[in-house]
Amino acid sequence: MKKNRVHQLARSFCFAAMLSGSAAWAQISVTSPDGYATNHFDTQPPASEWATAEITGAAGDANATSLNGYTTVIIPPVLASGITAQLASNIATMAQGHVAGWSSVSHNIQTRPTGNKAILLMATLHNDTGADRSSIIVNYKLTVATTVAEEVKGHAVYWSLTGNANEWNVVSGLSDQANDNTVASYLKSATLPLGTWPAGTPLYLLFVDDNGSGSPDSSLQLDDFSVQLAATPTSIATPPAGQTNAEYSATTLSVVAGGTGPFTYQWFRNGSPIGGNTASLIITNTTGSGYAWSRPEDSADYTVTVTGQAGSPVTSTPAHVVITPDTTAPRFIWAVTDVTNGNTVVRIQISEAIATPLSDLLEPLYWRTFKTAGPGADLDAPDAVVLSNVLYATTNRADGLFTVTNLEIQLVYSNNFADAATTYHVDFEGGNLFDRAQTPNNMASQEIAVYTHSLELLSMNANWKYSDLDQTAPAGWQLPAFDDSDTSFWKTGPGPFDGKRAASGPPPWCRTASLYALGNVGSCIVLSNDNAGRAIWSYYFRTHFNNPNGVQPNQMLRLNGKFDDGAVVWLNGVEIGRWGIPGTNSLAHTNFDANRTVGDGDAQDLGFIVPSSALQSGDNVVAVYLAQVNATSSDVTMGLRIAATAIDPFGGPRPRITVQRSGAQVSLSWTPAGGKLVSGPNPSGGPWTTNGSPSNPTLVTPSQAKQFYFISQ
Repeated sequence: MKKNRVHQLARSFCFAAMLSGSAAWAQISVTSPDGYATNHFDTQPPASEWATAEITGAAGDANATSLNGYTTVIIPPVLASGITAQLASNIATMAQGHVAGWSSVSHNIQTRPTGNKAILLMATLHNDTGADRSSIIVNYKLTVATTVAEEVKGHAVYWSLTGNANEWNVVSGLSDQANDNTVASYLKSATLPLGTWPAGTPLYLLFVDDNGSGSPDSSLQLDDFSVQLAATPTSIATPPAGQTNAEYSATTLSVVAGGTGPFTYQWFRNGSPIGGNTASLIITNTTGSGYAWSRPEDSADYTVTVTGQAGSPVTSTPAHVVITPDTTAPRFIWAVTDVTNGNTVVRIQISEAIATPLSDLLEPLYWRTFKTAGPGADLDAPDAVVLSNVLYATTNRADGLFTVTNLEIQLVYSNNFADAATTYHVDFEGGNLFDRAQTPNNMASQEIAVYTHSLELLSMNANWKYSDLDQTAPAGWQLPAFDDSDTSFWKTGPGPFDGKRAASGPPPWCRTASLYALGNVGSCIVLSNDNAGRAIWSYYFRTHFNNPNGVQPNQMLRLNGKFDDGAVVWLNGVEIGRWGIPGTNSLAHTNFDANRTVGDGDAQDLGFIVPSSALQSGDNVVAVYLAQVNATSSDVTMGLRIAATAIDPFGGPRPRITVQRSGAQVSLSWTPAGGKLVSGPNPSGGPWTTNGSPSNPTLVTPSQAKQFYFISQ
């Protein structure tokens, strides 16, 4: 039987655990875009999320016999700040109580009032979506476990943005429903029209279970509670913007959608559908060309239609895209020789990617190396042609061509053909070399002089000033005039330099024979700062070399060696190259500036630098900043060799002979003046006759026999 009713005093109510004021607590966080994921109540919820109280009185009290009575009389005075008690824990299934409880057996929230007018159960939500919300969708499962006569069936449900008196709004779709007093489980869902729920503020959701006239009261269980953000109509917050880009670019359009997602996207080119279902479009292959970059034929007006979860699909304003054509023809940048294991490799760099068929590029008979001047002989075709750094088009091409990028062509000869007194050039005789432009640009000249002659300026085992103290170098340390005589900072030793964690012998540890074909280690350097528990951030190196021939025409510097992990190199205070260090890095000693890791089996670092004012005649200063990639690096290496490489033999450019008729004779003149005039009937082997003191010009009487001449200086 129900307990005696408690006297009701002029619409004033006494609530259990009623408190004044408010408290700061962690509430049910509603976020974007997911809202609040389903809570199965596997653990007891905190009072900051779910709290309970009771309305004192008894079943059948005035105004407690209908939803209208609760809505108009009983609930308006309720304060959210007075509902603070945590749910009773570990209650038995279908147990009666004065407040709501959590069952550790059935994992749900249960209300079954007794000895009062009603149980109050309040969920406190918090708007963490980052924006004001006009509505939300509340979902949960209501299970009616047992039933008796009820004046208000199930729960009466209310919401409030303030939790203040007289600011509670009934949720009709969740309250006093016809089936809510029939044993079963019901999936409940309702959209709360909040007006404006400001970001960063709470929302109170109140469940009221009246004490019905039947005894014991019906048992109600609430489970699987979730919150969805109510769908808002789709809009386009940021439309795609028109662009003008060069051919070969990867032009990208993007759109930012508004409203409730997830969204689907359909892109259009001049009104025809293209692309995939993404918020961005990379403008490539829009006409079925098979190319992985933008081409002039991709120029068009592009729009995108966005479909969301509410409202009609919306289409953006057109983005006008112009792809300007490439009109620059490819060219040979340089050709340089390397001699390895008795083979000569002519390495040819091209200014841009080319689209000449690979079968032509790989045909040795299409490549020829000729002498330009000097006693050496013309060469036959190379024994092999190797392409380095080749990337093939990923889409089938209708014209059967492949695209080659980052191309280096290597002509391999099985002998060391370089002659110390001869200059050479390379010709491609297999048709046009052309680029990958929509309208291909043919290479104007398919001939290039070869950098054949080499002069070592800085050996791998040269002596250096270096610092491995894990300290910042003095300002201007890389400049030629810097005084590096301070032995408290600068050590002296030969290269190459190496440090290795836990190598044999006492510290500093290093390997005796360095990797990367640098030769034996010249100096061991410290790898770690044991006091700091990390690898040393960076190292500093300085040295001098002599350039005896000055800065000659058609000359480059060839740098080779290894920088583990990364380095910046200066020549006479001018930065000439970076390996493994981004150009944006500040080169602060307290940073791990390298952005690569180096393996023991990696190839040497290599660089070709065209000399400018950085290279000087006579004394030159090289400075190296060596950096590690992280605090746990297990080794460090620095080895550097610098050589000058030139088209003409060192000591000056080769003389040039001018041949012209002078009456019945032939006049031979040459520049620069001086030297010996050498002649013979066969350019491949003479025999040669030397005139040690020729006049310049020299007059020669022609005959039927062939005669070849060169100047030896």
